Amino acid sequence: MLENLQGLLLTDLRARRRAAAFSASALVRLLAIVGASLWFIVVQKQGVTGVFTGRLVGDGIGVLTLATFCLRSTALRLEWSVVKPMVRYGLPLVWSALMGMMLDASGRYFLSHSSTLEQVGFYGVAIKIGNIFQMLVNQPFGVAWGGLMFQIVKWPNARVVYSKILAYVFVLSLAAALILTLFTPTLFAIFATAAYSPAMAVIPLILLVRAVNLMEYPTSIGIYLAGRTKWFVLIYSVGLAVNLLANYALTPDYGMFGAAWAWLVAWLVITGLMAWLGQRYYPLHYDWKLFLVPIVTWTFVLLCQRDLMSFLTNVDWPVQILLALAVILSMRGLVMDFLVTRRQILDKGSSQ
Repeated sequence: MLENLQGLLLTDLRARRRAAAFSASALVRLLAIVGASLWFIVVQKQGVTGVFTGRLVGDGIGVLTLATFCLRSTALRLEWSVVKPMVRYGLPLVWSALMGMMLDASGRYFLSHSSTLEQVGFYGVAIKIGNIFQMLVNQPFGVAWGGLMFQIVKWPNARVVYSKILAYVFVLSLAAALILTLFTPTLFAIFATAAYSPAMAVIPLILLVRAVNLMEYPTSIGIYLAGRTKWFVLIYSVGLAVNLLANYALTPDYGMFGAAWAWLVAWLVITGLMAWLGQRYYPLHYDWKLFLVPIVTWTFVLLCQRDLMSFLTNVDWPVQILLALAVILSMRGLVMDFLVTRRQILDKGSSQ
């Protein structure tokens, strides 16, 4: 309940674009959880109970902190006229969230029933390390996007901005996934043991899944703007069905690689359907040249992922850094496109 209340108050801060208050409240909550947990576990010797008690205290302090930022400018009243539209708009999102959870868990389920526990362990570690992408890229972008996506539509050049955001997110997410792939041996040395080193081979696929997962934000903008969130029920259901069929076909023979490919194919289907339906409701024009280099690069990575992991395992971290810098420098075309687009938008705005 406290987490749901925090989510509601955080949404208010995102809508009003109060980034400092958002960050400060998150920091206060984190420090409160850590401090309370240490007190109840170390000092009070409450063990597992202390973990949950500390989380409860931290969430309570987080709600109070958010209340100081939000309630002064918020009027608490119940508007029955908006309840039905909100339920109709938001209920499909609940279904899509449940389908997303099943997508994340299905690979491990099939591995546990049709492969070995060793494969389950390798796959689980790969997903855990792949979640670094979630923490560094997906979650920050999701927070920012939630506060911006409905505001951009009011801008004079909204369609241009939306199309460029989609292209830039596509390029940057795949570049970030590639950079993390280059540091796979280093990440495993920090977060895992040598016993889990075979899991490194599947990391490129896991990171690519996370990058494609990020694309659901910009590709779905047309559906959100049209208020047609009911389509998410069908889209995610189709994605889950594809995932289950692919897992059934691939996991028994290919183990964790089959599970990862099934996961990737499902998210490609989901984002593809979102983009297609979004274009029907809110057409956008894309510069497809921006998509070419990341697609070609990742095609090479997937075709040679075992050899790539073998190579990265045998080089030191300075070489990994140099390769990452090469990836960053390869995006200079994206920077130039951004500068040109920004100048065109500013010139158009000044002429109106």
